[in-house]
Amino acid sequence: MSFTLKHTYHLSLLVVLMSNSMLFAGGLEKGFQALDNKDFYGAKKQFEKVLFKEPIGANYGLALVHYEKQNPFYDIDSSLRYCARADSAYQIGLQRERDNLRELGIDGNSIKNLRKRIGLRAYDDLMENPSDERIDYFLNKYRFSEKYQEVVKMRDLRAFTEAQEADTYESYRQFIIDYPGSVQRALADSLYALKFFEVKTADGSVDGYKQFVSEFPANPYSDIAYDTIYSWVRDQGTLQAYKDYILEFPDNKNTIKAWKVVNLFFLRGYSERSIKNSLESLTQNPFKEYLEKEIVLMERKRFVMNGFDGMILVGLDGTVYGRPYESISPFSEGLAIVSKDGKSGFVNKLGEEVIPLTYDDAFQMTGGLAVVEKGGKFGAINRFGEMAVPFIYDELGNANHGLMAFERDSLSGYVDWDGKEQFSRLFEFASDFNEGYATVRVEGLYGAIDTTGSYTIPALYDWIEASGSKLSRVRKGELYGVYEHGYQMRIPLKYRKLGEKSSGLYAFQSDLKLGYLDEYGDTVIIPRFELESNLLDRHAFINGHAVVIENGKEGLVDISGNYVIEPVYDELKFSGENILVFRLKNRWGHIKIDGNVLPGLYDSVSEFEQGLAIVEEEGRKGIVTSLGKLLVPIKYDNLRPIPDTELIVFESEGYKGIMSREAEVILEAEYDEITPFNIRFAKLTLEGKDQLYDLMDAEVRWSSVAN
Repeated sequence: MSFTLKHTYHLSLLVVLMSNSMLFAGGLEKGFQALDNKDFYGAKKQFEKVLFKEPIGANYGLALVHYEKQNPFYDIDSSLRYCARADSAYQIGLQRERDNLRELGIDGNSIKNLRKRIGLRAYDDLMENPSDERIDYFLNKYRFSEKYQEVVKMRDLRAFTEAQEADTYESYRQFIIDYPGSVQRALADSLYALKFFEVKTADGSVDGYKQFVSEFPANPYSDIAYDTIYSWVRDQGTLQAYKDYILEFPDNKNTIKAWKVVNLFFLRGYSERSIKNSLESLTQNPFKEYLEKEIVLMERKRFVMNGFDGMILVGLDGTVYGRPYESISPFSEGLAIVSKDGKSGFVNKLGEEVIPLTYDDAFQMTGGLAVVEKGGKFGAINRFGEMAVPFIYDELGNANHGLMAFERDSLSGYVDWDGKEQFSRLFEFASDFNEGYATVRVEGLYGAIDTTGSYTIPALYDWIEASGSKLSRVRKGELYGVYEHGYQMRIPLKYRKLGEKSSGLYAFQSDLKLGYLDEYGDTVIIPRFELESNLLDRHAFINGHAVVIENGKEGLVDISGNYVIEPVYDELKFSGENILVFRLKNRWGHIKIDGNVLPGLYDSVSEFEQGLAIVEEEGRKGIVTSLGKLLVPIKYDNLRPIPDTELIVFESEGYKGIMSREAEVILEAEYDEITPFNIRFAKLTLEGKDQLYDLMDAEVRWSSVAN
C-alpha cells in the first residue's frame, strides 16, 4: 500500500499483521490488498462489506479509495465523509481495536493526517476551476484546510475587484458588509468614504465628515454631519472612540451623550478605582459631581427596615432616607429596586428615585444594566434610566461578558449592551454566559459557544454541563464524557455516571462501584468503594479528601485513595474543613481530619463554623468549641452565633435574644426575630415592628416603635 498509506507499514508487513489479528481478518484485509493493487472496485466492495463490523478500518479504507485520483471512485467530498466517520468510530472504539490499528500505523494522528491531505487536495481541485460557486462550496465544506485562508483571500480579492469595477459607494459598502474581515477592508472603507462624500456633498469617511464640519461649522447640514460622526462612534462601540469624539467635539450636541457612555463604561465595574479612572481619564467631566457622589455613597451602609407605612432605608445613625415602599431590594451597584402600587423603579442610597417607578417588574443592576419588564415584554435600561435594549423580548437574561441571552417567539439569541443582536442566528435555547461560555440548543441537541458566537462544543449532545471552566461534562444517550472547550473530547463517552469535577478529579461509577478519574480520563483511584445511591456529588473530593463507603461504613480518603479516617462510621459529613461530623447508630459527634475524635456524643450536631458547633440533646441546644469543650450550656431552644463576633443569638420559650460566648445575656429574649446585618448591626423584630440595634454599643439606633 505504498501509494495510499505512505505513513503506514508496507503491504507485506500489513498482511502478516492482519493474518495474526482477528480484528483485521477477512474483508478488511482483502480491501487493503486490493487497494495496494489499485483494484479500487475490489477495495471498495470489501470495505463496504465489513463497514459495520470494522467501522474504523473500513471507513479509513473507503476514505483512501475516494481520495486517489485516476480512479472511477475519486470523490474528495466522499473521502472527507468517510474520514470523518473513521475518526468518530476511532474516538468511541475499544482500546483493543485502537491498539491493533496502531500496530498498522492507523491511529488518531494518521486519520488527522489523511484529513489534512484531503483538505489540500480539495484545494487543488478548486484551483482547476475556481468559480464563485466552487469557492463558496470549498469555504463551507473545508474550513479545516490549510489553504482555507488562501481561498478566503482569493474570494475577497475577487469580490473587491468587482466592487472596484463598479466604483460606487454602494458597491464598496456591500463589500464591507459581506467581507468585514478581509485584507481589503481598510481600502474599501476609504473608497466607500470617498464615494459617499462625492455623492452626498460630504466626505463619506469619518475623516471626510470631520473635514466637512471643520471647514463649514455654520453650515445648515453640520448637524447631519455631527450625527453621522457620532453614529460611527456608536457603531465602533469602544471606549476610545467615545473619548476621541469628546476631545474633538467638546461643544457638540452629541457630546453629552458621549460623556454619558464613557462614564457608563467605567461604572460597569462599579468600584472606587473604576470611578476614579473615569474622573482621571478626561478633565471637564460634566458628570464629575455625580461620580464623586457615587464614590461617597459606595461606602455608606443602608438597612432595609419595616417602618410605619412600609419598607424604608435607614442609615447607621438611624437617619431615614427616602419614602416608604412596599418592597426594597438589597443594593446592587449602588442602586436598589423599589416597588409600590404594582410598579418598580430604582433608588440610590440617599433614597432618591433615580429611575422612576414606571416598570411592571425590575431586576438588579448588573454590569451597568438592569432588565425591566413593561407591557409583558422585557428590555434593559442603564443606570441613568435610558433604554439600552428595546422592549421586544419574551425573556431577557443577565448581562455577562457584554451579552444578554434573550427569548422571542420561542427562539433564543444574544443581544449586546447597545441592543444589537449578535451572531446572525437564533437557537432553540440559549443560556447566560458563564466564564466566557454559553450553552445553546439546535435541533434538540446541545452545544456551547464563546462570546464570538463560535462553537466550542458542537451541538451534538443531549446535555452539557455549564461548568464555567475549560472542561465540561457532556452526555449522549446514557453515556457521559468530558469535552474541552474549543478542542475535542478529553474523556470519551463511556461512563453511565460521572460526577462533577472537584479537586481536579471526577467521581465515576463502574459495575456499581465508585472510582475516580483525573481530567485526562486516567483512573487515579480504581472503582472499589460502595455506592448507596446514584448521586456521586456526596463523594466528590473537597480540599483533597472525599467521603467513601466500604462494607456499609463510611470513611475519608485522600487523593491517593488512602484512608485518613477509617470506614467505621454509619455516616460522615465533610465540607472541606478540618473537623467532620460523624454518626454512630443514633448518636452524633465530631472527628478531626487526622482521626482524633472530639469528646462528646449528642442527638445531633452541626458542622463547625468559625470554631463553634451547635449540639443538641433532648431538644435543647448548646455550643461546643473545636476542642470539644462545652462553651454554652445545652439548655436553649435554638442558638445561632453571629459571624465574626463574640455574640450569639439564642432562643428561649419562642423568643430571641443576644448573649456573649460566656452565656452572659446582653439582650433579653423578647424578640420574634433577630437578623444580623454585619458585625456591628442587627435588626430586632417584635410584632411586625423593627429596630436597628448596635451590637458594639448595645443600643437601639432606630425604632419603628419609637417613631
